[in-house]
Amino acid sequence: MMLRFRKKKQEEPEVQFTDKIRPKKGIVSLCLAVLCLGLMVAMIVLSAMAGGEGGWYLGAGGMAALLLAIIGFILAVRCFRMENIYYGLPLSGAFFNGVLLLGCLACYVLGVN
Repeated sequence: MMLRFRKKKQEEPEVQFTDKIRPKKGIVSLCLAVLCLGLMVAMIVLSAMAGGEGGWYLGAGGMAALLLAIIGFILAVRCFRMENIYYGLPLSGAFFNGVLLLGCLACYVLGVN
């Protein structure tokens, strides 16, 4: 009785060629979200260290964070009109910038007494 050994069929990698690109506006939007988050955390920590009596520089930093979130959100939304792109980066940029925008607005509404 002779055993036959089968050669294992090599799995071919699944390669798909596509014309899709990663949009630069989506990448910039995500970078602005990270920058806005860092700026917000820094302003909150500095305000807590000052006992809530921070100067104009903390307000200016908070306004800069709000402006970065607005710009990042607008860039991400503009990417959705483009064709043949990967939507992962613009979608995550829009989500994170939207959450940060709401966070900035909540800090201003709750912080003003």
